[in-house]
Amino acid sequence: MAMPTDASLDQVEEAGAALQLRRYQFAAKYVQAGNLLDIACGDGSGACWLRQECSQLGAITGVDLSVTAIGHAQQHFADPGMHFIVEDAMRYWDSAGFTNIVSLGTLEFLLDPRKFMMRTAGMLRNGGTFVASAPVTPSMDINPQHRSDFTEFDLRALAAESDLIETACLTQVESFAPASLTADYYKANPVKLLSRIGSMLRNGFKTRYLTIAWTKRA
Repeated sequence: MAMPTDASLDQVEEAGAALQLRRYQFAAKYVQAGNLLDIACGDGSGACWLRQECSQLGAITGVDLSVTAIGHAQQHFADPGMHFIVEDAMRYWDSAGFTNIVSLGTLEFLLDPRKFMMRTAGMLRNGGTFVASAPVTPSMDINPQHRSDFTEFDLRALAAESDLIETACLTQVESFAPASLTADYYKANPVKLLSRIGSMLRNGFKTRYLTIAWTKRA
C-alpha cells in the first residue's frame, strides 16, 4: 500500500477543516442568547469563529484534553469573555450550566459516547441548544483513533436518552481512499467487515456525517 505524501496529508487536513467549519456555520444558526460551552474545542478557532459571528452569545468556554491545543487557544483567542481549560471531556463539569453546548467531531473518539452525551447534556439548561456531530457510516476501520461507530439511529438514540429534541440536521459526505481499508483490521474485528460491506453497497467509498441541533426538553 502506498504511503500518503505530505501533499496528500495536507489535502486531507484541509478537507477535514472545511467540514468542521461547515459544522460551526450550521451551529451558528441555532445558538441562543446566553453562554456557550465548546467541549473538545481543539485549538479554539471554531469557538472564536462563533464569537465573531454570533452577537447574541455571552461568555464562551472551550475545553480540550490537549495541552498544546489549549495553549494555542489561550495565546490567540482568549479574552475576558472567552476562556479555555485543559480537561478531559468525560470529566469536565460546570454546575452553573450553559445555554448552548457544541461538541463537533468528538463522539467518534470516545469509548463511551452514551456517558458523554448524558453527562454533557446534564450541563445544558432546559430549553438550551446542543449541537453535535458524528460519522454515521463505519469509521473505525479507516481511522485508528476512532473508538466508536454510529448509525443515524444510534446518534439520535443517544440524544433521546438525554431529553434532547431534534431541531435541524446537516448531512455531509467525504470520500476516502479504498487503500485505507486493511485486511488485518477485519481479521481482528470480523463483525466490522459486515458493516463495511453494507456501507459500501449503500454509499460506496464515502463517509457520511450528521451534525444535529437539539433543544433540551423543558
